Amino acid sequence: MKELLQSFCKFLVLFLTPIAPLMLVVGIVIFADTIIGRKAAKKKAIDEGKDVDVEVTSRKTRDGLVPKLIGYQVAIITMFILDGYAINEMMLNFIPFNFLATKIVGGFLIWIEWTSINESKKKLSGITYNEMFIDYIKSLKKTVMSIVEFKKKVEE
Repeated sequence: MKELLQSFCKFLVLFLTPIAPLMLVVGIVIFADTIIGRKAAKKKAIDEGKDVDVEVTSRKTRDGLVPKLIGYQVAIITMFILDGYAINEMMLNFIPFNFLATKIVGGFLIWIEWTSINESKKKLSGITYNEMFIDYIKSLKKTVMSIVEFKKKVEE
């Protein structure tokens, strides 16, 4: 029985190897959303004058995290199976990417979590990560333009 279980585990690992990085990234984003969402819930409880220990509990965190983690991973695995047996062969005729449908589903799940992370970040600090990134790019552009103008003045 032990050998059968070991063989099954080896098969499962080998079968899921092509989507392991996607599953890992989705899992990391889910954990990040949970951590930032928990901080936002604590801030909301404090702002409303409620008891943080009652409003934000590990049980509530688990009740949100575990089903989402399992559900998203099952969705990716299910799509991978469908992709492997049917969709991938059709898609390869049009777009030269293996398991594109699985990657699209994974990307959609990551986008859902990223949106949630940004909402929580906005509640915490008043600015989203997207806005922070745009501000960083603008300041980087301004710095580069200043350097270019300085270089032009030096050359003249």
